[in-house]
Amino acid sequence: MNYNLLHLMFILLFCMVGLDVSAHDIEVPNADGEMIYYSYINDGMELAVAGGDFNIYTYMKTLVIPDEVTYDNRILKVTSIGCGAFSFNTYLTAIALPNSVTTIENDAFDNCASLKCVTIPNSVTTIGDKAFRACISLDSVIIGNHVATIGNRAFDSCVKLVSVIIPNSVKTIGDAAFRTCGLTSVIIGDSVMSIGSSAFYGCRGLTSISIPDDVTTIGDGAFLECRNVTSVSIGSGVKSIGRKAFSGLSNLTDVICMAIAVPETANQTNQAFESSNFNATLHVPEASLEAYRTTAPWSEFKNIVPITSSGIIAPTATQQTTIVECYDLFGRRACMPRRGMNILKMSDGNTKKVVVK
Repeated sequence: MNYNLLHLMFILLFCMVGLDVSAHDIEVPNADGEMIYYSYINDGMELAVAGGDFNIYTYMKTLVIPDEVTYDNRILKVTSIGCGAFSFNTYLTAIALPNSVTTIENDAFDNCASLKCVTIPNSVTTIGDKAFRACISLDSVIIGNHVATIGNRAFDSCVKLVSVIIPNSVKTIGDAAFRTCGLTSVIIGDSVMSIGSSAFYGCRGLTSISIPDDVTTIGDGAFLECRNVTSVSIGSGVKSIGRKAFSGLSNLTDVICMAIAVPETANQTNQAFESSNFNATLHVPEASLEAYRTTAPWSEFKNIVPITSSGIIAPTATQQTTIVECYDLFGRRACMPRRGMNILKMSDGNTKKVVVK
């Protein structure tokens, strides 16, 4: 081989390697002596946690991220968990995120197969795409009350995640955000405006679905194949329901739709309630009864009844009492009850003490 060509290839290889190992700007140990890598963001005024050289975090089981770092006589606030910072780390079981973090970027914890518990601080406003995708051991998530966006596939395939409360701050639930999770209970915050395509696809542990009034759009396949759902409550603000949004709900007994104007749906192929139980009772506003009876696919329900002035009582997800917050006796917030005394705040407003042995 020509010497000059060989030399050129060597230089190119060196540059490629150099790009890989310079994915961070600084490295600073935390209070436990664990080395953490950071990249400068916002004109060098703040820091994002970055992936380390050759995945240096691989063998860390627990990690505490500080809220600020002192480096070169400067104090820099940590405001982001960077893209792919911990992705495919199979050892990490727990991580403490500081209240300084505002963004969890795309793929930040993607495929962290051993991660069990996450508390997302109230400071966080954005959970990026695939941020916690395929965290197959994740069984507890507390989403902070300032999160506005849950990204596409953010919790996709978190098969052990059985309960989630989406706070009132959230406006958008991304495509496939909770697809094929092990959810048996989900409470959707009152400010959510759009539910993405396949957002809760295949969540077969759910038995009821409640869509708040602020939601205007329910995407294609949003609740497709949630086979054990018996009741669906759709808020008054819904304007459009995508293809197969509620398809495959074979155990359905009641559908409550509070919208005065009949929501637009696909009424030809792949319609919203395809392969669901049309023997279920459809409850609609009294003033719109005839409109629902003459508009497909709503007209396919065998029993369509008005919601009278006395109203109806339908089982919904929001009627299930779940743990909203958990604290130990020292007032420290935890993802879930631990051994010893726990103070639990419940979704019905009650507070109780529970001893775990």
